[in-house]
Amino acid sequence: KRARGEWVAFMDADDWVEEDFYESYFKVVSSSVSCDIIFSGYIRELPLGDYRTLSLVPGYVEKKDLSKTIEYLNKTEALGWAWNKLFKRSIIEQQGIRFDPTVQLREDELFTLMYCRHVHSIQIISDSLYHYWCIEKEITLIIKGLLIYYTKNILAILITRNFESIINKVMLRAFFML
Repeated sequence: KRARGEWVAFMDADDWVEEDFYESYFKVVSSSVSCDIIFSGYIRELPLGDYRTLSLVPGYVEKKDLSKTIEYLNKTEALGWAWNKLFKRSIIEQQGIRFDPTVQLREDELFTLMYCRHVHSIQIISDSLYHYWCIEKEITLIIKGLLIYYTKNILAILITRNFESIINKVMLRAFFML
């Protein structure tokens, strides 16, 4: 609600970014390429100092290839987060897209999918400059059964919001693969 710029980025409070993180996005924004969302890779910081880098195949995708690209981004674990993307504020405002306060886990995935319903083009950059801190607590919560609760709630939201078939397919696959 408070964003004033043309683009919006999100960040988790316990994560961090490399010094040139936003610069990598703004190179795309300032280029001649016009896109509605920019995806990047990230580094998943694991306990005990381990990490896993997700690098994406860079490219520009228009409307006709969006379904395949969204499936690719889902399979590579780049779709389900809000923090590895740059969103156009005009789309968020025009479509009234907000984070659903009733969803406690992966609410950013729901936000991203609602947003992707309205994009006409996607830019993917290969940079992995965002550090996502994977807290053991998150893993424990999922193992203890919150995933079942979450899945029921998210399916109810999907049904009531009548998402397009590709979004449904991606969401359902994502929840049952966890």
